[in-house]
Amino acid sequence: MQLRVLSLMEGGRSNGAIATDLGPSRQALDYHVCQLRVALDADSRPALVARAYTLGILDTRVWPPRAAVPPYQG
Repeated sequence: MQLRVLSLMEGGRSNGAIATDLGPSRQALDYHVCQLRVALDADSRPALVARAYTLGILDTRVWPPRAAVPPYQG
């Protein structure tokens, strides 16, 4: 879920729009974004996306943005 959130966030989508696209409640999505910010030590949404690129979580060679690692299929 968090990889999909990052990919949509990088494309400029708001939390509300991402929640609508992916299905969780707005509060659940806000929780995922908060967890991502803590995990990646980012103070803002732009910093979060930049950090994800720096760490290789988002692939810089494709558009629209996609996670560089395949999503968990558990």
